[in-house]
Amino acid sequence: MSASDATTPAANVVLHIWPRAFGLASMEPTCLAAVLYLQLVIPGKFTLEESTTPDYSPSGQLPYLTHDLVTISSLPGIMTYVSGLPDSSKLDGHPSAKEKAQRTAWKSHAASTLGDLVAYSFYTSANYWGLIRPTLAKMMPIPQRYYVPNRIRELHKLRLEAVGLWPTETEEPSEQSKLGASLLGKQPSTKDPKEVARNTFALEQTLEKARAFLDTYTRLLKGRMFFYYERPSTLDIIVAAHTLLILSPSPPDPVLKDLIIESYPSIAVHARLVLSRAFLGPATSPLTYHTSSTNTWSALIPTFGSNTPRPEPSEVEKEFTNMRWGWVGLVIVSTIGYLWLNPLVVIVQVGDEDEGVRSLEDEEVGE
Repeated sequence: MSASDATTPAANVVLHIWPRAFGLASMEPTCLAAVLYLQLVIPGKFTLEESTTPDYSPSGQLPYLTHDLVTISSLPGIMTYVSGLPDSSKLDGHPSAKEKAQRTAWKSHAASTLGDLVAYSFYTSANYWGLIRPTLAKMMPIPQRYYVPNRIRELHKLRLEAVGLWPTETEEPSEQSKLGASLLGKQPSTKDPKEVARNTFALEQTLEKARAFLDTYTRLLKGRMFFYYERPSTLDIIVAAHTLLILSPSPPDPVLKDLIIESYPSIAVHARLVLSRAFLGPATSPLTYHTSSTNTWSALIPTFGSNTPRPEPSEVEKEFTNMRWGWVGLVIVSTIGYLWLNPLVVIVQVGDEDEGVRSLEDEEVGE
């Protein structure tokens, strides 16, 4: 299926997301959840456009969805809109009003709490400088790659500080080593960040909160494959998207990844099941990508040619074009001939002393 074919359904529904990374369709949890949802609900009927500049999103954030003249932002808005499209699958069935309210609360809780764990895994010092910053920098054009990743980290730092998950004794690299890391895409040299982090009280607090979050969803899962049905629901998708972004990368300090694998294997298995249902199911289709021109230098270079065929000019237009070029040629030839055949006139200004000498010479000649 071609992403440029405007007659196909996939060309009409476009999901704009953060670029892919770590073997996943996107490196941002809500974007990844949106991809999983569309892949389960309308497989083969949408395209993905990777972007790092959400300027056209109504909310100013990714993901957002465009369908003909409609633009939808936020994950809940995208899910609601797509569920109303023709031939879309209904993942959540027909819950009662009470069940619907409870499930909405669970989805908000999962996006918030598990989102905090993903932010911690991405933006604390060792993992940010060793993995996430180089990954973000490669996605962005110059000069954004040199300052935008740090701004993103500052936003997540405020989020983690608000919930008490930002490490208070993190070994931060010096400004000089930060610059070196920015240019070389490497982690600045510090003490062993894993050993430093494991010996801090802040890390133990983080692990306690992570266990509390993961215990909650382990109890809700009750040993089943999925939370509500024999198939993934929207809650399954949100939980799996966040879990996959903790499990799939290989960060320098995999403390949360190790915690899930060793202590919460059912959560890890659940995430892999949702991923396999989305991409390995009998009705699934491979993802179709459309590259956004806003992320590349080509967006700054004007296009001088066009692939659109021009109409054949009429005889009058051809005659006018020939006369115009004939007149231009005549002007050029006339100018060259004039400069070649006519002498060059030089005007010299004579000083006062020269005029006096010439006056005396004229008088002598007169005598």
